[in-house]
Amino acid sequence: GPSVACLDWSEICDGTVDCLDGEFDEEHCWQLEINECNDHEYRCTNGQCITQSFFRDD
Repeated sequence: GPSVACLDWSEICDGTVDCLDGEFDEEHCWQLEINECNDHEYRCTNGQCITQSFFRDD
């Protein structure tokens, strides 16, 4: 049968299907609590808020 794989929390509801047997990691994402970022923060594609000083801090 299919092997079990663990996903990092940042891979769940990130807009990319990571599960090989379906879209289970992208289902019910609308039910997740969305954090509100402060004015001095930037929202990453995974929903995490980071301070603007870390945005593109090559």
